[in-house]
Amino acid sequence: MCSIDGFTRGAPFSLRDYAALNAERGPDGTTYFEDEHIHMAHSLLSISPNESQKTQPLISGSKVFSYVGEIYGLEEGVWDTGWLFELILSGRVSDLTRKTSGMWAWTLYDAEEQTLTLCRDHFGVKGLYYMELDGVFYWSSTMKPLIATLNTLGYGLDLKKREKDRFLQMESYYRFTNVPYVHIHSLPPGQLRKIDLKTFQVVSQHSMFEGWDISDNYFYDDDEYKEIASECLIEAMTAPKVPKALGLSGGLDSTLLASLARKDDSLMACTISYEDVDLMLQSTVQRQFNEAGLAEYSADYLGIPCHTHEYLKERDPNWCSTVHRAMGATSFDIGRLGPRYANIKQAHEQGAKIFFGGDCADELLTGYTGDQQLYLDRHITYADVPPMGARHQAQHIGKMINVDNFTFSSDAKTNYMFRRLIWASEGFSTVADFIAGSFGMESRMPFLHQRYVQYVARIPMAYRLKSPIELRGKDNPMLGCHKRLIRDVFHEEIPPYVRQRQNKCGFSIPWDSRNKKKNDAMQEEELKNSLDILNYRIGE
Repeated sequence: MCSIDGFTRGAPFSLRDYAALNAERGPDGTTYFEDEHIHMAHSLLSISPNESQKTQPLISGSKVFSYVGEIYGLEEGVWDTGWLFELILSGRVSDLTRKTSGMWAWTLYDAEEQTLTLCRDHFGVKGLYYMELDGVFYWSSTMKPLIATLNTLGYGLDLKKREKDRFLQMESYYRFTNVPYVHIHSLPPGQLRKIDLKTFQVVSQHSMFEGWDISDNYFYDDDEYKEIASECLIEAMTAPKVPKALGLSGGLDSTLLASLARKDDSLMACTISYEDVDLMLQSTVQRQFNEAGLAEYSADYLGIPCHTHEYLKERDPNWCSTVHRAMGATSFDIGRLGPRYANIKQAHEQGAKIFFGGDCADELLTGYTGDQQLYLDRHITYADVPPMGARHQAQHIGKMINVDNFTFSSDAKTNYMFRRLIWASEGFSTVADFIAGSFGMESRMPFLHQRYVQYVARIPMAYRLKSPIELRGKDNPMLGCHKRLIRDVFHEEIPPYVRQRQNKCGFSIPWDSRNKKKNDAMQEEELKNSLDILNYRIGE
């Protein structure tokens, strides 16, 4: 997974002790750069080709560069770290924002200017967190070293009121741009921000979304889409000879990824089964949870090894603590985090170094059962909805998108879909990144490939929401989630029993899933317990 960590002069502990909090993310070793002003560490997970065996941070003149992630589509043998550093040194920011596809977080220290530039990919697939405390500026790929710093220096983990209220309301995965802890901040996805290290003030800021265009592409056709989708998704899953695992369910998204990557001898599938679920019941929501059977059948159909983990109804008493420690942050909804943790842990035990998820295809391609309203246009009034949405949405999205240089669609439905993607992508990505990183693995979200997103976001909603005429009825749950850009366009790649499936639920536990009802006292206790678990300290 790799990790970048550091702080400015004045911290009361060593860089090695600070970076050790993320050592599991870099099982191939940690290297350091220090001068009289700054301390930088890079913990390495070796995946990309690197014939010259260079290490980070990279140095060129007064500039020191440290990076995590992957750049997609480079020629074989090209070291993406060196390629990206040269791109940044050349000043070709427009190439980074408009033409570069991948996932990244990086810092660039300029010893001559005494500035630190931080950057994060468009959708937050990789994390970057920071805080200023007692005249020291700290940063890290996760919140663990920052939490440990607060604990070590006696500040503790005080929560912001709004985020605490959201926890008590059980709002599922929170958006990590809104970090719940006092002092700790997340660099918003899609931002390049330069900090003056003498004052800790922002001296310049640039949006990765500059020049993006989601206006309707009326020349769209299925053949072009299929070609671009295949190229992009395969690029995001490419890592020659590296053992990799796909979280495979019985749904369209992960099955498409499995089908496209099935010729990769290094690929395996991992899935989840559930204890004591009567899958023959036709009239209950539990019927939707037959993920493992379909995943195993699909893996065999595609010729991919498959491993199944049975998720037990009664976990051991330390289960919640284990999951939260892997996350390294307070999180919501153990009913969704638990299976994701078990799936990634299983992939690690089978030797995988990369974990793929099918997350965010729903948000991009319109795949929720409630979205028939988008097609029927009966429950949403679009005419008065601005491109960035209502006030709370606009505030969130405005942190990432430079409106002056972003071309929205003339169709409010298209803008709604893009807002939903931006709203959800960081939360899903961060969960996978934190948990996979705790096992020394890299996580990737192929459906967040920037070229793919830019192309799909311009497909008119009439094509994205199109469904067979026999399904068109206001009470038909398939109307909104037909997801024709997978189901129909890739009909040759998707097995018929998956294409024809209607009821579907992701990796959530069936006994006590998304609408768990708790009283306030129980919620408060769960929150307190999760905070007590995060007792990291520097040097321990």
